[in-house]
Amino acid sequence: MLLDDAPTSININELSKLSDISELIREEKLNQNLIMIK
Repeated sequence: MLLDDAPTSININELSKLSDISELIREEKLNQNLIMIK
């Protein structure tokens, strides 16, 4: 049971990290676009 649970929690943490990073990248692109417009 423990062996089954551990990878799942790790995967969830990795996924949340990836989604955080992708959101940061999106915000960076938006900021760059706003600067380009100005």
